[in-house]
Order: sequence, then structure tokens, then C-alpha cells
Amino acid sequence: MKLSSGSRLALFVLCVPVMVRARAQVTVGFEEPHNRLTMSVPGEPAALQIDLLHLKLEQNQLDGSATRRKVQASDAHGWEISAFLYPLDKRQAAAELNERTFLDLRRAAADNGFKIEAMKTFERGDFSMREYVIPEFHGQPIRQQNVFGYATSGDLGVDFHISKISYSAADDKFFDSLISGLHLIQDYKPDSATEFGYGSIYYLHQDWTKAALHYERSLQLERQKRALSQTQWNVLVDNLGMAYGMSGEIPKAKATFEYGTQENPTYPMFRYNLACADSETGDLDGALDQLKLAFQYKSNSNPNESVPDPAKDDSFKRYLSDPRFTTLTKELCPNSVRTRDGWVCR
Repeated sequence: MKLSSGSRLALFVLCVPVMVRARAQVTVGFEEPHNRLTMSVPGEPAALQIDLLHLKLEQNQLDGSATRRKVQASDAHGWEISAFLYPLDKRQAAAELNERTFLDLRRAAADNGFKIEAMKTFERGDFSMREYVIPEFHGQPIRQQNVFGYATSGDLGVDFHISKISYSAADDKFFDSLISGLHLIQDYKPDSATEFGYGSIYYLHQDWTKAALHYERSLQLERQKRALSQTQWNVLVDNLGMAYGMSGEIPKAKATFEYGTQENPTYPMFRYNLACADSETGDLDGALDQLKLAFQYKSNSNPNESVPDPAKDDSFKRYLSDPRFTTLTKELCPNSVRTRDGWVCR
């Protein structure tokens, strides 16, 4: 089955962090705006919450395998924070992970000719910590303060690194604020936007089964309480139906698009994909009725989305010589243009 959905790769909330902004509060004796995000990867019950405070988020990336995530943030004054989630090759304690990583640090110091001073290790909550100073690099004074934190949860490794060049005692409070804003969540339950992001990763990689799993979870949460924008919700339902259809689960695909039309009856792609599903099951009357509605409502398409040309869609190949189908499609779509997403009507 080949369903169609216009600009199908125009996905939303892809690897988007769940940001919770609070009013400015006193943090370790001074005002600092809170800027929290939660790092997670699909299938893992643990997550890392970070409060970036005033630092600017530069990267929040889930890799193609959807097993590793990286977050990076900084400011113009030399502060940097990075954090990582990744699968462990074997189960180990946080302190073991700390020691193993320290071997890499020692090799890097030897290879690059810098010294490590004021080294200390300690435990803080779920984290095994390592703190040290790099006084100079290649003969240039930098006085870089560094702290690493390591935690493990089952097969998941977690670590973070905070650093500041030209560090002084005046930086102590902010340094402690960043560390205090890091928390390991052992029983993390993703919200609808996060599940939507997971589903979109798998959708782009054409893993239809996993995409449908996470889209369905997102939709279940949306049924309880709407959190996505209307455009995002349209994409969620449409992609869920598409994932079912591409998996060969036509009844589930059709039921999903029918649910979409109940909730948003004038969104054209729900109608168009219902027509595709009807065509796949041999219901020409149903397909023609839904095509008429799809083009009636085409002005309600999502941004940068167009209704496909049904005459060039494999979903309707059984009817390409049927006069009822050809007459209607010429009337609905007299001209079309080929794009990276297929043939779309002008």
C-alpha cells in the first residue's frame, strides 16, 4: 500500500526538547531564570533533567539509531555544558564509568601536553563526580575549571561536563547552580510532544512499526489533554495512519484517518488518505467521495503542504482506466507538478 500525504517529510517536533520555563527565582543567592529541558531516548525509563539557566541551547540531537542523545549549551562568558545519553556495552556502576573515562582524559592530557591540577572525586546524588583545573594549554594560561558527572540506569549511561575558562571564585555560585539543576529521573514518562518526536525519528527512517508505536502513544496522551498545535496534531494523526498503511495494516490506517476526520473534518489529507484506503480495499465510490472532499478543503492544508495528484498515485492504479476516476481527477487536478515529495496539484 502506498498512501500519500503531500509534504510528507515536513515533520514537526523532531528531536525538540521539552522546555519548562518558570518565573525567575532566587538560586543560590541570586536571580537566575530557569530553563529546564529533559533529555531522553526511546525505550529507556531513565532521563536527565537539566536546568540551563541563562545558557543558550546550541544542540539537542537524537542520533539516527535513536539510542544516543547529546545536548550542548554555552554563553559568551566562557561557560559551557554538554550532556550525553548512550547505551552501555555492559552494566556498570557510575564510579566505574567515571574511572574508565578518566583513562581517556589522562591519555588526552599526555597527547596534547596539558596538565591536570586540583583533581578530586566525590559523590553527589546519583552522580559520580570528578572535578579538576587545567591551568594552561600550549603555554597559554586558561585556568579552565571542569566538572564531570556520571550516572547509570540499567543499560543506559549518562554523563555531563561543565567547564568555564578564566575561572574565579566569583563563578562558584553559578557553577553550583548548574550542578544543582541536573537530576536523573529514574521513572520517566514522556509527554505527547516527546513521543511525537520519537515517532518522527522512526518515520524518517521508514521503521513503520516503531513509528506507529510512538505516534499511537502520543495520540493517546493527546486524547487525554491536547498539548500539540493544530498543525502538529494533523501531522501526528496523518503520519500514524501512514505508518499503519505502510505496514500493511489497512484497517488501522483507515480507522486512524476516520478519527482524524471526526476531530478535524476539513483537513484535506485525512480525506485524501481515506480515499487511498478505500481504493486499496476496492471501494471506488468511497474513494471518489473522499477525493471530492479533499479538494474541497485543500485550502486548509498545513503550511508548505499540497494535495497530491491522484492520477499519478499508485494507491489508485487499479482505477487509472476507469472513466469515473479519470473524469473526476482531471476535473479536480487539471495540472500537477513533480516535487521531491511526488506529484502535487497546482
